[in-house]
Amino acid sequence: MIKGLSQPKVNCPDCNLPCAWHRVEVHRNGNFCWGDDLKIQTDDDFALYKYWKYKKNNHVGKGKSEVKFLIGPTEMISLLEEAGISINDVGNGKGKYNLARHGDKGNYEYGNCRFVLQIDNLTEREYSLRYIVNGVTYDNTKDVAEKMNCGRATVRRRCESLKFPDWKLIEL
Repeated sequence: MIKGLSQPKVNCPDCNLPCAWHRVEVHRNGNFCWGDDLKIQTDDDFALYKYWKYKKNNHVGKGKSEVKFLIGPTEMISLLEEAGISINDVGNGKGKYNLARHGDKGNYEYGNCRFVLQIDNLTEREYSLRYIVNGVTYDNTKDVAEKMNCGRATVRRRCESLKFPDWKLIEL
């Protein structure tokens, strides 16, 4: 692209998002198109699209996790309606909701997911894990962190790392 010249923009015929005219087909064929059944018309629609795109792109094809994100846009809207919340209630922090799997098992798919308060999601995750450090079993990261004089995130990283063979994380 020549400096000073801007590419003409068009709206995607499927999702109504603006794209560079020469990238519309890439947009429609990739993980970026919201779909023709839902048009982005309000700020809430756009916020929901960004959340869906973030979740989809951070679970599919990245090799980070075996867990797949199989929820479509209309299913995401249904999950929000079932929880009785809006996209503005989703996020991290006090009183915010997270998308969670039942028992932290399986893929992110309709029927296996729901929106729950972040604190409930964290508590549920902790109850299904045990930490073994130097042969001693702990129920949560807080106890290990206090005993080993380190942070809770450090405990989790060490338990998942091959560099610390005496630190293990087991799932019940």
